[in-house]
Amino acid sequence: MENNQKPKLGGGIMTISIIQLIVNAFVILGLIPLIFARDMMIGQFKTIGADIPMPTTSESIISLVLTLLLVIGIILILCKKAAGVYIYFTVVVINLIYPIVMNGFKLASLTGLILPVLMAIFIYLKREIFGFGVNAASTNPPSDMQ
Repeated sequence: MENNQKPKLGGGIMTISIIQLIVNAFVILGLIPLIFARDMMIGQFKTIGADIPMPTTSESIISLVLTLLLVIGIILILCKKAAGVYIYFTVVVINLIYPIVMNGFKLASLTGLILPVLMAIFIYLKREIFGFGVNAASTNPPSDMQ
């Protein structure tokens, strides 16, 4: 009797995905007003006497695009698509390189790698779901074994 059950993602991938989706939802909600109402926000900060450095509009747009791509990658991972893994880790690498290029290296920027490293471990453990690590030899036995 064959086992026709579809493999499940596992608790680790689900947990990391949900945490990142929630965090990225807050990031998107914070970036949208920063892009469209930047002047008003700067005016409000000046009236209360706060001198808070604000990112430029282009930096905010780049952050918003990268965050949206990260969310798309996570959704595709939850749909068990290999493209989601590629998108997710490409955006993670870009999110690591971009601040280093713009502001220089800071050790604190490595803390953003905690969840992606955990995600990489969990995806590695369930790599068969995404089609990674499947040997051609296991699917097509050599001709002398048939």
